[in-house]
Amino acid sequence: MQRLLNISACGRQTDCRIRRDGYRRVITFWVAVCLLGCASTPVQITETDPFDAAHRRIEARSHLALVEQAHTLLQSSQIDPEDLLSVGDQLRQVLMESRVSKSGIQPKLRHQMENALAWISHRMSMHPATTAHTSEPIGDSPHDAVQFSWPMKRFEVASPFGLRTDPFGSEKQLFHDGVDLAAPAGTMIYSPSSGYVVQAGWRDNGCGLGITLMHHETLVSDYCHLSTVVVVKGQRVKTGELIGTVGNTGRSLGAHLHWSVWRDGRAIDPVSMIPKSQN
Repeated sequence: MQRLLNISACGRQTDCRIRRDGYRRVITFWVAVCLLGCASTPVQITETDPFDAAHRRIEARSHLALVEQAHTLLQSSQIDPEDLLSVGDQLRQVLMESRVSKSGIQPKLRHQMENALAWISHRMSMHPATTAHTSEPIGDSPHDAVQFSWPMKRFEVASPFGLRTDPFGSEKQLFHDGVDLAAPAGTMIYSPSSGYVVQAGWRDNGCGLGITLMHHETLVSDYCHLSTVVVVKGQRVKTGELIGTVGNTGRSLGAHLHWSVWRDGRAIDPVSMIPKSQN
């Protein structure tokens, strides 16, 4: 009987040792997995360039000073058309360049600049002495006479101009500054009107591969998410000339063309530029 008890006790001790060894192996295995996982995923630290931040602050102050200068001139009892035109040209140039730059302009400051430019345009339209100072149009027609054709022959309007629900998941209502034209990747895109190429290539602001055309000194059209670009910066283009093909580059959920039109630095509905006979 004692012998049986000894054998039973020995068996229990052996079983305990086996279990302890098993636990040790399992723990060792998972520790190794965790260590390897941590080692294979290095921590990335994103640093902000202090020089770039300082440059943006200086630009913002310069843009704000331009707005204040415009307001001072507009409130003056004796307006010098030359000065007002000069400030208006500077505001317009900054707004145009911000469409193709990486940094852009803060929304509040952009709104102030657009309002100042609108007031300058309004005041200039009432001033007879300014007609002799207006620049020649870049395209074939003056500003208000420019008409567009559709940039593609076959497409579907996937998202119109104006407010829409954020397509990337949030339930926020966001302003869509253009129209999304859905078409298979590789579909040809044509210039809707004559002008010249302001920008052609990759942009980091979500546009991906894009093109910007200037049709008049105050009228710009923009094309995003392209797969190929067949024009270069500075090139003149005619109405109906091939400029690129549809793609899915940048911040995009599928093959389509994001087409936007900007007049005096303000987004307008591209469809409004197309004659009713083409709709």
